[in-house]
Amino acid sequence: MMKKRSAHPKKEEIILSERYRLLELIYFVKNKRAGNRYSELYKAKELATGEFFAIKCYKRQNNEAWDTKSKELLVHEATVLKALSHPGVVGCDHYAEGTVVSGDTQVDWYYIVLKYVEGVTLLQFAPHCSEEQMLVHIMRECFQVMTYVNRMKLAHLDLKDSNIMVDKEGHVRFIDFGSALPVCGLKGDGRLDAWVGTPGFKAPEAKEHDVVRNAFAVDAFSLGCILFCLAFKFRPFDTETGEEMLAKGFTAFWAAVDTRLAGIRLQREREGKPKIPEIDSVPLRELISALMWPEPCCRPSMGEALFSPWMQQAKAKEIECREAMAKIKAIVARLVGS
Repeated sequence: MMKKRSAHPKKEEIILSERYRLLELIYFVKNKRAGNRYSELYKAKELATGEFFAIKCYKRQNNEAWDTKSKELLVHEATVLKALSHPGVVGCDHYAEGTVVSGDTQVDWYYIVLKYVEGVTLLQFAPHCSEEQMLVHIMRECFQVMTYVNRMKLAHLDLKDSNIMVDKEGHVRFIDFGSALPVCGLKGDGRLDAWVGTPGFKAPEAKEHDVVRNAFAVDAFSLGCILFCLAFKFRPFDTETGEEMLAKGFTAFWAAVDTRLAGIRLQREREGKPKIPEIDSVPLRELISALMWPEPCCRPSMGEALFSPWMQQAKAKEIECREAMAKIKAIVARLVGS
């Protein structure tokens, strides 16, 4: 398998389908069973135009069942992205199959060509989100994008802080729709009998092999977890599953959060480190609680979240909102350049 290129001055060019030069490995996902890289995402440059793209690939494993599944996953993601047209969704140019050539090495790939976004993920941005208006701007755009996606009768089903980017213009861009499904289910009966989500962001009802009947609510729960991460700088369910913690009720949940926050503050003070820029208020906690409500039918829609008291009271401060946008752009530019 090809490895990410080193910083050695003599670099071999990596060419895909005689059309793209692969410039940088952005991330990879390992095949737990085989122990090798299963999925990779590259920054690439089209040879003819000089335009940048992101290329997501699955390498052929010489296993018919595995390769067929890999191809189906990419075709599915490309089909979903082709059905969406929104500035907050990173679009797909096309799906293809081709050969990667690096020196004397050739590897066959299935791949999709995505629009390239220069920016950072919310996971990278979170430690720098220091003001409420910055958080409001980010979440407003998240709710707006997902309102559109849900209106198109689709659910993302794997929302997390590493699947949402902030670009250099300060706008959010949703990526990785590989788990997205129609809300009516693949068979049209409203049943999403599939494994969805990522631990730490996954709704309690979205268990492996269980039937999920309210896909919109799964996305709402995940956005509640993302909002929590941006506000408090840690995941709400680091030590327990969401189901176990939420079963104790939100009074106990927020008491546990306050205890952890106090511990973090004390530890940083002892170590002489600066305070973590927490963002906290009663209306904010109420919105997080509503989004992460244990009963899916009780969670707000994306549109309802947009008009929640926390969003509305912050939205009224227009001057601060414009200043927050400028600060977000400056932070992203600094992180991209570092």
